[in-house]
Amino acid sequence: MRYKIAADSSANLREMEGVDFASAPLTIVTDERQFVDDEGLDLDDMLSHLASYKGRSGTACPSVGDWLEAFGDAEGVFAVAITSGQKDLYQEGDIIQVTATPATGGAKTYKFAGWSDDSTENPYNYKFKGGRVNLVAQFEEVQ
Repeated sequence: MRYKIAADSSANLREMEGVDFASAPLTIVTDERQFVDDEGLDLDDMLSHLASYKGRSGTACPSVGDWLEAFGDAEGVFAVAITSGQKDLYQEGDIIQVTATPATGGAKTYKFAGWSDDSTENPYNYKFKGGRVNLVAQFEEVQ
């Protein structure tokens, strides 16, 4: 069996010598621009923009499609998401917009079916209720 290690880009690794490894990129967004944390990121440009930008900004974890691309055709994958330990990113009552996008390019086609809290909005303006949240996008196969 062929194994692979995949990590989100917060691991600050692009490759591991002698190991089948891939990085899934985080995204840094403002109302004006989006920066993908991959080998094409112009760090000086991003830092300059963020230093002078006065509006709203945020980050996004890798999408399902980014993770699937990182996994490639490996038979077994060890996925590491370093960012899971962040705390206090949102306050109770904050509205968080999330979007579910099915992966493409595979043998099967999927469509969005809803969220684990029974909402069917997509994008979804989720009202944060505090505590730990496990909001899961659900997809169904298109026949």
